[in-house]
Amino acid sequence: MNEYDLEDLPNYLVARFYELSEVRVVERDEDVFTPHEEFIENLTKSEEIYGYASVFFPEYVETFLRFAEEDKKIEIVVNGRVFSRIVREYRSELEKGICKRNVSFYVSKRDFRFSFVVTDKFFSISFYRRNGFFDYKRDFVCFSEDCLRWGRDLFNYVKDNSVRVDRVKLKELVRSLRLS
Repeated sequence: MNEYDLEDLPNYLVARFYELSEVRVVERDEDVFTPHEEFIENLTKSEEIYGYASVFFPEYVETFLRFAEEDKKIEIVVNGRVFSRIVREYRSELEKGICKRNVSFYVSKRDFRFSFVVTDKFFSISFYRRNGFFDYKRDFVCFSEDCLRWGRDLFNYVKDNSVRVDRVKLKELVRSLRLS
């Protein structure tokens, strides 16, 4: 883990790294810019999905809209860069998603240097390397209750440092992006 930038993780969660003892590394050499099958399969089996995205994968837009239609509970936090890209390229999909009663969407006030998802079934996290580049090839994944609790606590930390985006807030944020 020395090769990764872990500075954005809160100290109380770093102190609980022992809860991640069952983490396994999933490495992939295929197209790293598309979601890997195991990840999508694990999401499909889940009823609740919480996550933070510091990098953008266009394929996830359709995937998460489908999950929203399937009535899965979804809470997603994105950083400002990801939000700007979604607004520019997928605004109608975003508007459709945030109108769903089972979907909550947030923009983080900070640019955390990791991305993760935690569900009722699994936890997966990826980090930026110390050199500043995101590691697209390696995910840390686990399924134990300890890992899920750690992941939910990380999600709550990120969510507490975010602003919820509803239709009204979306219009405000879009206006401010145009002024920037």
